Amino acid sequence: MECLSCTNIVVKLCLDKMGTHLSPSPVLFAAVQRVIMAIPVVVYLILVSPRSFKHLLHRFPAFVTISVFEIVAFICFLKSLETLLVSYAIAAKRSNVLLSVIVGRVVFKEKIWKKLPFVILMVAGMVLIILA
Repeated sequence: MECLSCTNIVVKLCLDKMGTHLSPSPVLFAAVQRVIMAIPVVVYLILVSPRSFKHLLHRFPAFVTISVFEIVAFICFLKSLETLLVSYAIAAKRSNVLLSVIVGRVVFKEKIWKKLPFVILMVAGMVLIILA
């Protein structure tokens, strides 16, 4: 099952790279991709839980801020695909787990000691991919 998941990620990233090269700009590609991805989610929410939009509107500024940061990160990732091999771009993208663990500790006071060995293993794997 993990092999299928990894294959899915690699295929998606290769398609992202092709889409970025064929699109007039990475910003346009990112916008079109995000709109296409949002349509099924909105339809699902309308069918299953229409009241959930009230929560989205209540926290709209936070969602907009998070969305802006996510879009900027995605556009930077697409720009990296223009110059890097996909495996290097994946390694760099997956390095965000370190930042997530640190933010979880600092902001949310999470106990990270159980997660730390796995994070170190992931970062070591990323370093090995980059140095290969």
